Amino acid sequence: MSIVAVHGPNTFGSKAVAGGVGSPVMGVVNPTNGLIWDFKLDGPTTRPDQDFSWAFPPNGTPTPQVLADPTPVTYATAGAKTATLTVTNVSRTVSNKALTSNVATLTTSVAHGFKVGQTVVVSGVDATFNGTYVIASTPSGTTFTFPLTAANVTSGAATGTVASSDTQFPPAGSYPIAITATAGTAPLVLEGDQSQGETVDVSEFMRGERPDGAVTEPAPDGDSEYASAGFDPAAHTVAEVEQYVDEHPEEAEQILQLEEEGKARVTLLTYLESLVDAE
Repeated sequence: MSIVAVHGPNTFGSKAVAGGVGSPVMGVVNPTNGLIWDFKLDGPTTRPDQDFSWAFPPNGTPTPQVLADPTPVTYATAGAKTATLTVTNVSRTVSNKALTSNVATLTTSVAHGFKVGQTVVVSGVDATFNGTYVIASTPSGTTFTFPLTAANVTSGAATGTVASSDTQFPPAGSYPIAITATAGTAPLVLEGDQSQGETVDVSEFMRGERPDGAVTEPAPDGDSEYASAGFDPAAHTVAEVEQYVDEHPEEAEQILQLEEEGKARVTLLTYLESLVDAE
């Protein structure tokens, strides 16, 4: 059994639902109102907002949301819901090209909506400009630059297209996620891989005071599924994990164990190891 996402106090909420095996989306319910859900990507992205479209039928608002990180959604009624994220590789037409001192500048016929750090694919311009690049700057709403080592090219009219690259997370596609909206306070339950129908009540494994007044500790067998039942680094970005550990330094070693067995992100492992070594 695998726990996909676990959240403790002062994070997103008390109930997390993953979109299934390989899905890049997750939903987290508001701990005090089961009709409010916060939908997120399960990892960082270099894509711009325009590549994303979230829909929350039948009565979730606001919808649709063209954002990488949508605002919380409120459902008008309780019951089963299916939110869907659609990811597209937005394309723009190139109208001008220039290359000066190994910096290429392309102009699009309409506002491009691209952002610094985004990976784009240029095609149909010419042999010099065609290729895959990471955007270095966006001087205006219709221009963007990227490094390109080649002879200077005088600014002039051009044709072709530039599109968001599908090598970015998440790939283009449709990603549904099924959740259950409930009236009142959300239960302290975590749902794992929905394709396996796994649901785990973790109240017995949360450290600190339980509703019955008892104080619990991590599972005695050291099972990493419960070693840090209040927080799962795999469900968060590096920055979010670092912030959580800064606020809960006593959990650094347990979260390091989870990260080593999970995503094993080098930057995060180095940070966690430095904290553990300093103890």
